[in-house]
Amino acid sequence: MKEERRHILFIASWFPNRIIPNDGNFIAKYARAVAPYHQLTVVAVHRDPGLAPFQFEVVEGREHDYTVITCYYGAQSTLGVGWAKYRAYRKVLRRARQLGGKPELIHAHVLWDAGIVARVLARSWACPYLLSEHSSIYLPESPHSLSGWQRYVLARVTRRAFRVLPVSKALRRGMEANGLLGRYEVLPNLVDAQLFSLAKISPNQARRFLHISNFDPAVKRVDQIIEAFVQIRKEGVGVELTIAGDGNPVQLTRWREQYDPQGEWLELFGAQSEEQVAALLHSHHALVLFSAYETQSVVALEAQLAGLPVLAPKVGGLPEIVREAWQGMLFPPGDLAALQKAIRETYANPKTFDAQRIRQAALSRYRETDIVQQLLSLYENAIVKAEKE
Repeated sequence: MKEERRHILFIASWFPNRIIPNDGNFIAKYARAVAPYHQLTVVAVHRDPGLAPFQFEVVEGREHDYTVITCYYGAQSTLGVGWAKYRAYRKVLRRARQLGGKPELIHAHVLWDAGIVARVLARSWACPYLLSEHSSIYLPESPHSLSGWQRYVLARVTRRAFRVLPVSKALRRGMEANGLLGRYEVLPNLVDAQLFSLAKISPNQARRFLHISNFDPAVKRVDQIIEAFVQIRKEGVGVELTIAGDGNPVQLTRWREQYDPQGEWLELFGAQSEEQVAALLHSHHALVLFSAYETQSVVALEAQLAGLPVLAPKVGGLPEIVREAWQGMLFPPGDLAALQKAIRETYANPKTFDAQRIRQAALSRYRETDIVQQLLSLYENAIVKAEKE
């Protein structure tokens, strides 16, 4: 039976904006996927350092057949941020209601604070809500943690949701360990399998390794990855490394000056579009990660769809992606010697990894059409259940 076209409201704690263009770009992928099937409105609020305290600016636009309403706000103190954010949410939600009426379902992305807003609205608007979680704060490896008060608030939010949708099993375990009980169902991140097509690896690419991240030194540990390559090259092994990402560009300059001033083996790139990321994957042999923690890792999914093995620490959702030896290598977190060993073995034995097999396994678990259908079915079931109550 064909599902009806419903009115869905996304409330996103993270979403691409003029301050951080790539903020929550994985949430925007869900929006693009849902828009062809339903009337979709996305609301988000963002702090803008260029605005005076309690100055607000509401911006509306159409993107990929859905409406985005963003409120930028100015604030200085912690208390001021909370109050300004509250007022900003009121503005975008009032405007969303004016444009599209009351939604039939709310889908909140990131529990704090979109999930809390969804819980309040669901009660006043008498509609169901779903919660997607992407934050790493619940993982045991994360240095951050919820306060007792935050756990209390979020437990009430998850308990009332139609479904709680973490992006990985590891994230679900972390959320439940924090006392956030509910009706869970894992909903992976979306990756375009057509764009991230099977790479055609040439013999020369066996020496080329790729790392893509936001360069956060406390999480991504890019310096340690470079050090691993430095040590291996001292042994006479001709490995090469490419680093790309939307982190601080000053880091790129420092790495060039410190590790490879002549540009002999270290390539460095700034922020990349999806198309550029796909092109990089297609010209490399393996993806290298050394993260302290990961909820899932979108780039690892992209690499597998392109047929690349993933070398990564055994943290967060990464073991769910690299499940077999022919998909890559897992090593203990923070173990630089183990990282070096994985790089050496991958370089020495490039035929260990069957690109076609890696891609097919990724398609069987992360095909975008299957994930979108899972989400659309959840929407319809939630709305139908609410209509019957």
